[in-house]
Amino acid sequence: MALAVAVALVGPGARAHAAAPTAASRVLAARMSATGRAEATLLQRVPDPLGGPAAERRARLALERPDRVRLDYEGGESVTLRRDGGEWLEPRLTQMLVFDSTGAGAAQRAWDLLLGRDDAIAEHPAGAGRWRLRPIRPDPALPDSVEIALDAAGLPEQLVCWAGGERSVEFRISGWRFPRAKGRADFVLVAPHGYEVIPAGP
Repeated sequence: MALAVAVALVGPGARAHAAAPTAASRVLAARMSATGRAEATLLQRVPDPLGGPAAERRARLALERPDRVRLDYEGGESVTLRRDGGEWLEPRLTQMLVFDSTGAGAAQRAWDLLLGRDDAIAEHPAGAGRWRLRPIRPDPALPDSVEIALDAAGLPEQLVCWAGGERSVEFRISGWRFPRAKGRADFVLVAPHGYEVIPAGP
């Protein structure tokens, strides 16, 4: 879910043609076009179904054109997605899942939503500086909709995912930075010695 949202904010995905960004992602797309990379701090909040405090996790988010996403959580867990697949490093289990090219479908759908490809989503105003995005084609790998709130600079500062009519997860994003792109190598994880590497194919 985190990656599906991490890739609903900015520009073209893995298809050959590019679609114009949505209103919610226009500033982010423009800022990324100069350097090819965006970084931010992310706070993930998952509601407790029993009404208790939400579970919170912090991570560093990195996005690069054309279709690269990386999340580095506190505690060492990391996830990457690219057009050709990705990896999920889980220190608590001393495992790394490896996604093959079929993982490109997840990356594509994430970019479509997060990066605002207007040929894949429907966008509706949801108040001042807020937008509701819905996939035009329902997809079980994506939330039913994502509500994006923009900060004063027009950059996403809050994303709320809705699934089955319920608020399923919330992301607060801060400290946007736009350094130079590092390239594909920064989005490829290597398992430390002693980790079990597990293919995660269909």
